[in-house]
Amino acid sequence: MNRIAWLLLLVASTASGFDFGSMQANRWYHVTPAYQFGAHGGPGSGYENRHWSNLRYNSDKETLIFYGGFRSPVVGNSCIYANALYEYFPATDEVRLESLANWFCNTGNGGSTSPQSFYPIVGLPDTPKPRHTYSQFVYAASSVYLMHGSMGSDQHLHDFWRYSYLSSSWSKLGDNSDAGLPDVPPTGVNASWANIYDNNLLYHPPSNSLYFFHGMTLYSNPRAIHAYSLGTPGWTMLTGVTNMPLNFGGHGAYDSIRDRFVFFGSAYSGGSSQLYLYDATSRIWTTMSNPGAVPWPDGRDNAGLQYNSSEDVYMLMGADGRRDLWIYQPVLGVWTDLTPSPLPTEWPPNGNEDSAYNLAFHASLNVLVRYDERDGSMWLYRYVSGSAPAMFANGFEGAAGGGSETSTD
Repeated sequence: MNRIAWLLLLVASTASGFDFGSMQANRWYHVTPAYQFGAHGGPGSGYENRHWSNLRYNSDKETLIFYGGFRSPVVGNSCIYANALYEYFPATDEVRLESLANWFCNTGNGGSTSPQSFYPIVGLPDTPKPRHTYSQFVYAASSVYLMHGSMGSDQHLHDFWRYSYLSSSWSKLGDNSDAGLPDVPPTGVNASWANIYDNNLLYHPPSNSLYFFHGMTLYSNPRAIHAYSLGTPGWTMLTGVTNMPLNFGGHGAYDSIRDRFVFFGSAYSGGSSQLYLYDATSRIWTTMSNPGAVPWPDGRDNAGLQYNSSEDVYMLMGADGRRDLWIYQPVLGVWTDLTPSPLPTEWPPNGNEDSAYNLAFHASLNVLVRYDERDGSMWLYRYVSGSAPAMFANGFEGAAGGGSETSTD
């Protein structure tokens, strides 16, 4: 669907969906989309909170996608891992089940995670095994790419999948027997946490490639960036990368104006407050630290950072139980805290390690979206520079949140 057609759909559907045109600047709105399950719907079936999801922007359809949980007495997925690809349509304020993994899981919550607990469904196409959020998940060129992950403390998936929207099907692009797949642990080395933290899979439009950022040193694989070309599929480790940091960021973003990738904080047991910038042209990393005496976010693990292309700012949200919201203006090199005090009633809940993965920027709507997987709802925020935060949202009862943008030391 092209942008004009999508906008016409948006205008036509505001009576039944959320009215994005009436959003006030610099405040959160809470919406609960209707979930549609198609042929998989029925008694006992539906969306299920698995605590481990990812949220990404589909730039072609101008929707949002996430990999979450679906319960089905037919499929038998009763385990705690994500097994379904969903798509959120802002125009109609609904979520549709796009694809369900063809796996039977009989582990139950907190049960055994042995390999014998998972069975592919005979006669159905091959699909990714259920997994949790520490997998890498990204959208690019009419496809979803899913990589690595875990299914319990002894089950670490090192595989690489593509879901094509054109064919509505999954295809396996590689696994741990493929020497070209990055982040494959050496023989005999426990991969325990190796594929879990501070790995980022992001799309680089100028080269039409996926960039896989790996910064851990828990086994012999070095800190590195691997590129997967979508034009001529195959992995290549980038050479000449300078000053690459260790244990950085939880969920990074791509700055299209400056052709660079950005990350904030540490990924695991670090509590860093540093801003990391990777210049894709020069292949040089820059680490920015709090200089003191200026507003700057405190240290945190698994932070969610998104690039707002409409306002040319980086948006940082929550993590480690925080509920704060910050913007960084790269032109000025300045952080601003947008968190009012006291917090309004309509404000996203505490963000734990999952919040980094459940944050995405919808470019055409100029809206930051936080997916609350506890109930499948969405939180929406439109940042506009120079506008004071609104105190109330249409249709919601909210507490006053301070009359202006605030910066805190």
